[in-house]
Amino acid sequence: MPINKQNTTIRDVAHAAGVSKSTVSRVLNNKGYIAPETIERVRQAIDELKYIPQATARSLAKQRTNTLGFAINDLSTLAIASMLSGIDAVTHREGYNLLIAAMSHYSPDATPPLGPHSVDGLIVYADALSDKLIGQFYNSDFPIIFMHRHPPEGSPYPTVNIENTQSTIELIKHLITVHDYRRIAFLQGPATQSDSQERESGYRQALSTYDIDPDPALIARAGFDEQRAYDIVSAWIESDRQIDAVFAADDKSAVGCIQAIQDMGLQVPDDIAVVGFDDDHRAAYINPPLTTVRVPTEKLGQAAAEQLMQLLKEGHAESIVLPTEVIIRQSCGCA
Repeated sequence: MPINKQNTTIRDVAHAAGVSKSTVSRVLNNKGYIAPETIERVRQAIDELKYIPQATARSLAKQRTNTLGFAINDLSTLAIASMLSGIDAVTHREGYNLLIAAMSHYSPDATPPLGPHSVDGLIVYADALSDKLIGQFYNSDFPIIFMHRHPPEGSPYPTVNIENTQSTIELIKHLITVHDYRRIAFLQGPATQSDSQERESGYRQALSTYDIDPDPALIARAGFDEQRAYDIVSAWIESDRQIDAVFAADDKSAVGCIQAIQDMGLQVPDDIAVVGFDDDHRAAYINPPLTTVRVPTEKLGQAAAEQLMQLLKEGHAESIVLPTEVIIRQSCGCA
């Protein structure tokens, strides 16, 4: 017979997880180092026993914690400050607290630190949570808003996304029609992320419009990683591949690309042009300033928090796609 959650104690959780009560307490309060597998066992026991920590019992008795969660891959994401500013503005206005978890520290199927036991609803950034876990949350009617991704099949949660494909087409069209570039290399983003997939779709559509066949030798997966982009572009140049321009699927990759070109003794854009996507805080200040696509990151965070509040209050929310804008600077060859 399952234990009644009203009678479940920290001792029950410790027994189920095979740890001491002090270890459970440290997991709950996020204090001190604890092995990831131990944290996972404790959180699984908490979920299975539906244990309610005493500190949150009064608010949970009203079926709420007055806290929203934000699950992100890792906190090194360049847009995190602007995004959090938008989310925080809404949570503060609505009288809610905000908890943030960097999911890169947890295995894909681990019970996350944010969930029905700790927050009223959750904003999930990109692929921060596994499809399996999302399915479990959906089956328990836990409110989620996705940002920078589409929900897995079978869990039709609302989404707040940006326009990727048309802005990429416009960017590549600029390289072809204004600068007459035809050998346009592509640094792909992560294979699993919808932003990356849509930007690749735009790249291929734009080339097809001008009867340019993508060269597989000029397409490589940098995965939104600056160092990986640097290594890929360095290898391209060392192998004497003919490149007119590089489209990097994000600005971090674009920065790595520019550095590689310059370290190999070439010039941007005179020898190889570079364009990116995001318009992060470095884009306007690197040498040369980066032609890119501007993403409204603060508005994105604000919209996600507002949609989550609507989901909590009304039981439904709409999916939103925010517009993006091509920003022309010098790295593409424009004066």
